[in-house]
Amino acid sequence: MKDSSTIYTLRRREFMKISALLASSMMLPNMGLANSHASKEDWPLTAHNYLTPFLLMDCVSRLGQGSGFVQASLKHCISPDIRFIVPGNAFRLGGLVPFSQEKIMNALETFKGDWNSGQQHQAKAQQLALLAGALCHGAILGELKKADNFQQKSPSGNLEHRIYQDGTVIREYLTTGNPMDAEEEKDLKGLFREMIPRTFIRFHTIMPDDDASGWVRQTAEWRGQTDLYFGELAAAIANPRADLLEKYINNPTFFIGTEPIVQRVSYFAKISELNSKEADRLISGSEGGSVFGRALARGYEMLKELNDYLSGRQTMENWLEKI
Repeated sequence: MKDSSTIYTLRRREFMKISALLASSMMLPNMGLANSHASKEDWPLTAHNYLTPFLLMDCVSRLGQGSGFVQASLKHCISPDIRFIVPGNAFRLGGLVPFSQEKIMNALETFKGDWNSGQQHQAKAQQLALLAGALCHGAILGELKKADNFQQKSPSGNLEHRIYQDGTVIREYLTTGNPMDAEEEKDLKGLFREMIPRTFIRFHTIMPDDDASGWVRQTAEWRGQTDLYFGELAAAIANPRADLLEKYINNPTFFIGTEPIVQRVSYFAKISELNSKEADRLISGSEGGSVFGRALARGYEMLKELNDYLSGRQTMENWLEKI
């Protein structure tokens, strides 16, 4: 039997490994995550991170799982678990599908012919999860783009307004809401920095460069730039500048914590047996609200429409007329 110190060490190692894997994947260049023919020289030196869409996809997943009207087979496809290979992990990666909405819809129509919700195979569930994720992610980005008309870059090379959007969402959704001081900002930056190195270094052993010294030099440059980004994100969470909050968050209104749909999917609230009428009220209530709230509503609405389509309550033609 393992003693308590051994169990603690194993859990700590598991946490660090999972955190490193997730953080490293987010730091890869966008072009490396999907179908790209761009040359290596064209890749950005940093990933130009944008975490808000990831958080919104998680919120859509939680709303779907808590909706009593969503069929069990679709809930299975949007239920993630970072410890195992489950369809919900593919749902979160749907934004990386490099196809238009029209092609995704055509693929869904072909897919439905072989779909049996009562006798579900894992491979089919993975396919549906990816298609569902692509549709929901597209709906989310459609709203986010309405607040994406700034081009000012931060010293790390990331778009400044996206850093402030991420900082606002993380502060409002994933912290206690208490004010933070300079020491806590420093601790946040340190936490972000330590999530990556162990897994990132493993990438080199998978596909090593011939020029070892060049790889080390480029890695040092990459780490320097990402350190800047971690500092910027930590500052946006802990000690945001009032003028940048006004510019990027307050005008246009990016986030309202008291919005019904935003409150409903709070990480401190339990979502259980959400019925269809309440879902419609949450979706329609987002009109005139924040960019974040509307993006969440559009993603949830897309999932709701997909559920109706798979259940036979609407045809593809009727669905396409709505969107």
